[in-house]
Amino acid sequence: MYDKLRAMLTEDETLLWSGRPASFDTMDRTNRKGIIVGFILKAIFAAGATMMYLRVARNTDAGIKPGVIAIILLIAAFAFAYPFLTARRLRQNTYYGLTDRRILRIDTKEESVPYNRIEDTALRSDEDGHFTL
Repeated sequence: MYDKLRAMLTEDETLLWSGRPASFDTMDRTNRKGIIVGFILKAIFAAGATMMYLRVARNTDAGIKPGVIAIILLIAAFAFAYPFLTARRLRQNTYYGLTDRRILRIDTKEESVPYNRIEDTALRSDEDGHFTL
């Protein structure tokens, strides 16, 4: 990643800092509430979709197909795991850089923002003591 970042620099640009996002626990105090609420909403949706399917299957005499229920449960399982997969990908595949002219970010694509396009910034701390710029 560092080599990709260096390749993004122009001839007269200086890399001042580079690094990855700080390691964090996905279920820390900052993220826990949102993840739990998401789990509850996903469970309600999955239960509702399953009940709706069972009702339609019974009313139309189509018969209950276990494969349809398995697909609903598989989608729900992926939805439950998604916050953990996303956090892992962020920690492994994201790389940041600050130069004397712009901010650089590499993950699935390369992005940069010149300082003159940034109107306002703020340094924030979350409940777990992690900082975000």
